Amino acid sequence: MDLKNLSLYDKVKLCSGDTASEVSQKFFGVPFLRMSDGPHGVRGGKKCYPNLCLLACSWDKDLLFEIGKSLGNDCVAAGVDVLLGPGVNLKRLPVGGRNFEYFSEDPILSGMLAAAMVRGIQQGGTAACVKHFLANNREENRFSYSSEMDDRTLRDLYARVFEITIREGKPKVLMTAYNRFRGTHCA
Repeated sequence: MDLKNLSLYDKVKLCSGDTASEVSQKFFGVPFLRMSDGPHGVRGGKKCYPNLCLLACSWDKDLLFEIGKSLGNDCVAAGVDVLLGPGVNLKRLPVGGRNFEYFSEDPILSGMLAAAMVRGIQQGGTAACVKHFLANNREENRFSYSSEMDDRTLRDLYARVFEITIREGKPKVLMTAYNRFRGTHCA
């Protein structure tokens, strides 16, 4: 079916979360895609894992792979196609509302641990969604503030963690950030 043949109502539904998958499946044959928050456990599931900042204290890639594998298995059991995590933004500000969701201040440690977790999650067929690209440093006014930094900080810190995670972990999904970067919205 062509988009021109959809009603305005169905076109709007294509942009609205769960109903977008239903409309896509009905008219275009695109399968339903179920996502769940993570990586501390599948939302509504029976297991809860330690948060990423605690796990990062282990410096143990094998442990993160095993936890990722367990999370991936939980996703399969729950019918989840995409796990929204891990979060790899750096914890550079103590007031960051999502600091517990991120591994570390160090881009190399964070990247290596995240890559191991991603490989574990994806081993059983669930897609890992690495987030939040880029420089998502705070929760307050997260839809409107702009992160400002010089090119070296961007390259050596904020982009490095994503580079390592993507190169070594090969995540199937990448989530953008809510904030702006140098005045331009990331999403």
